[in-house]
Amino acid sequence: MNLPIDSFIGSSFISKTLCDDILAWIDTVDGLERNDNIVQGKQYSLNKNPDLFNRYHEELAKSISNYMNKYPEVSLIDFNGGDEETFVQSYEPGQSYSQEHCERQKLAQAKRMGVFMTYLTDAEKGGTSFKYQKVTTPCKKGLTLLFPSDWTHTHKGEKSNQYKAIVTGWLNLQ
Repeated sequence: MNLPIDSFIGSSFISKTLCDDILAWIDTVDGLERNDNIVQGKQYSLNKNPDLFNRYHEELAKSISNYMNKYPEVSLIDFNGGDEETFVQSYEPGQSYSQEHCERQKLAQAKRMGVFMTYLTDAEKGGTSFKYQKVTTPCKKGLTLLFPSDWTHTHKGEKSNQYKAIVTGWLNLQ
């Protein structure tokens, strides 16, 4: 996916096999049910499966490298790769994270510098809308997005009439 350089949204793809393996794993474990005015769906900690966690972060490292090639100044930031959990979120048809938000809204989130998100499924109209970039990314299996965590990248999940799932987390300052 080619996004304008001034969007500061990077995109690349991870393997569809890894996406399938993560989806198969969440079918075997209980997720945290979320159902309120902001979020409907289930959330799982990928950290609880060290093999999938490591495989995902190995592929994510390639995406981060591509992002740093596109935006060289990012390499000046001392990331630790993320000391917060990496989550899988799943949404049944009609569910989403529908409220506009950014990923650094509280003092507890102050060390978040970047966001990563990978779509694990293909879902029509199930992408992510970025308010100020005026871009909606498609929900395409393996598509991995990287973007700044601040208000400049306010975004929300689009509702789909199909099941969708993502992996998401943050790049934090050390």
